[in-house]
Amino acid sequence: MVGRIYDFFDKQSRQSVISGTDSELRVFTHKSGAQINASVLSLGKGKVTILRKDGKKSTIPIDSLSDEDIEYLKVWWESKKDNKKIPAKL
Repeated sequence: MVGRIYDFFDKQSRQSVISGTDSELRVFTHKSGAQINASVLSLGKGKVTILRKDGKKSTIPIDSLSDEDIEYLKVWWESKKDNKKIPAKL
């Protein structure tokens, strides 16, 4: 499953990078269990750039995140691509 999701983002990232600053704060979980409160700034080339609650930016590989976060990013990508509003809770 992770391979399929990664393929989705890899295919999409070859086409473009999508960014936006209107995403809400959420808790992202690394596969190691570490968590961080942040919002999505951009997504492309297999990585996501987030803005942490403390104001610092971080760019991390998508495949290092939990399955729930990967699904959130997929919805985020589609909503930005189609200029739709992201549901508050996924």
